[in-house]
Amino acid sequence: MNMGFALVSRIAASTAGVFAVLLSLACAAQATTETLSGTFAGPTEDGGHIQASFTCAGTPTCSGQYTAVLRDGICTNTFQLAGSFVMSGLALGQSGALQGTVALEGAEFQVVPRTDGSCEVGPGGTQPIAFGYTATWNASSGTGSLAIGLDSGMTLPGTIRRDGTGTAPSGDATQVSGGFAGPVDTGGRVDIVFTCSGAPTCTGQYSLDETDPGCSNRLVLSGALVMSGLELANSGPVHGMFTLDGADYYTDRRSDGTCGVGARAPAALPFTGSWNAEAGTGAFTVAIPDAMLSGTFKADIARPPPVFPMTVSSSITATTATASAAIQYRPQDVGSEGKVYVFAVAPATIVKGGNGAKAMRIGFAKGAAAKADAPVACVLAQLSQAGDMVAVTADQLQAYLTGVFSAQGASVTILNGVPTVTVAGATFYVGYGASGSAMIDGGINRSAVTIPGSLACEPGPPQKGWWWNPLEDGRGFSLEVRGNNIFFAAFLYDVSGRSTWYVSTGPVSLDGSYYAGDLLSARGGQALGGAYPGFPTLASVGRVTITFNNASTGTVVWPGGTVPIQRFNIVPGGLNLAPVAGQPENGWWWNEAEAGRGFFMEWQGGNLDIAGYMYDDAGNSVWYLTTGPIGGTATARTFSGNWWSFGGGQALTGPWKPNTRLSDNVAPVTIQFNGPDKATMTLPNGRVANLYRHRF
Repeated sequence: MNMGFALVSRIAASTAGVFAVLLSLACAAQATTETLSGTFAGPTEDGGHIQASFTCAGTPTCSGQYTAVLRDGICTNTFQLAGSFVMSGLALGQSGALQGTVALEGAEFQVVPRTDGSCEVGPGGTQPIAFGYTATWNASSGTGSLAIGLDSGMTLPGTIRRDGTGTAPSGDATQVSGGFAGPVDTGGRVDIVFTCSGAPTCTGQYSLDETDPGCSNRLVLSGALVMSGLELANSGPVHGMFTLDGADYYTDRRSDGTCGVGARAPAALPFTGSWNAEAGTGAFTVAIPDAMLSGTFKADIARPPPVFPMTVSSSITATTATASAAIQYRPQDVGSEGKVYVFAVAPATIVKGGNGAKAMRIGFAKGAAAKADAPVACVLAQLSQAGDMVAVTADQLQAYLTGVFSAQGASVTILNGVPTVTVAGATFYVGYGASGSAMIDGGINRSAVTIPGSLACEPGPPQKGWWWNPLEDGRGFSLEVRGNNIFFAAFLYDVSGRSTWYVSTGPVSLDGSYYAGDLLSARGGQALGGAYPGFPTLASVGRVTITFNNASTGTVVWPGGTVPIQRFNIVPGGLNLAPVAGQPENGWWWNEAEAGRGFFMEWQGGNLDIAGYMYDDAGNSVWYLTTGPIGGTATARTFSGNWWSFGGGQALTGPWKPNTRLSDNVAPVTIQFNGPDKATMTLPNGRVANLYRHRF
């Protein structure tokens, strides 16, 4: 499949490969990250010269940034180049020979001479380019010599060295398979099938089969694949990039009518489409030069590991409901004494006391009978001995079993021929713990069966992103649920008006719809432009409980009272905007080597809202915020802005009062994203922080 990129590089005189920045994500599950730097320089085939330096993180594929000065042989001026940098093939565990690919974003362009002897970048601007390299590595000294091969046959000598080692995040186990196909500009057709693992970035393999009217045979090849942009938690649009190693190739047309595959380079292909979370399927189109390919995919979503093993048997008819479960206790719980509970989250309309003030509410019922202007609450309930659904609090839950948790587990009857109308719309749970409150707050419970009904309670997790109460603007909440855990932060003010923040993290309960834990303050951590002083000191200021009505509304109960919360639009209608190509991941970002300071980012339609949770020079917790549009290209996104500071707003336990923006320029902030889950942030005093998505 000749992609037909026609821009000519003055570094490489033939059609060059497309930037392979997404190849850096193929090692997203690696345990360690090498930090590397290096240089390369030398003459080019047109009589010019290039001198470049780079820094990057990760092995065997290293992603980062490069800068270069290029002098073309026919131009009196020079070109200043900079952009994302990717280097593959870095097996640095032992000394020896290395070989792989170096990719530079923005280093391929057409040079157009001016009448005064200088030159300018021609139509089409700059494009990515990739070269092969060889190297000799000395593991003991952490250094190596480098030779980058240009397409002309010339080489650029250079050096590489190891600067440090850190810990990188791990990915998830989502399994994706699919394909895309269609006519190409040769008059033939290409069919591509693929499988990969992970989300939102999926790495795996592809196979390509092309028919060309000028060839008597078919061209078949395969290689590594990366698919980015797979935000699959909820149904909606998807938008990202395919990177196919070796899919941009030269077709060698032979005299006997057959064809072969010539030189191969990576191909980066943007896609747009839609995802149906309920069906687990999606459809998309892929843009290639002069054509669009159509495709579909399916995904086996990586679900959070079960809190404990459970097997459920049920028979639900129009008249009666029967269900039972066999549970296994977690290894750490075997030998402990406690209680097993059977309970439900049910529509208040079928629960005695369901509309009472003391009922424990967990969201709202959905279904054909649901009314937006008169929502029906879902409440915690149990079946009484008389066969009625009765509202309970966590403390009032009655145990099904009491005793020592054994390695053999337990058999539990959930429903035993109960009239279906009595439990219609309820989701039944099984859990265990020292008490009902400990079981609910600790998240040691699992949903077993949902009974059909015109109103149904099926609790679920919230969307990750920015939340707020529109009647209490000036303070807000950063919230992400990942697997069975939540990381929650609130930015607000102390009683003196100084900005401060609190955090809470721990296991979620009731299918991600409920959380209870300690609300923590922090002090003594890293300042905006300061060196890392060690992990901060944490202290509890009380308890926080969060319940979610649905994915976008909920309630916080904390020392300041009860606060309704909802998702926040960064820009008007932002929650409904499709992501832009190459958009980084939403959620928590950090540098593990500088734990105690973190950054929360959310993108809506290419607009970023970012907060930095850190400390002032005296060690007090402080936050800064800024917002603005995405920059860079689809394969190398950037953000630039200034940190803002605020004061005078609402305290944890105080009434609402308006805040004041104290500064529009506390310090500049620049972020270079090296893929959807890696970034380099430039901070004051010339400090640079390598950031990763926090996989808590």
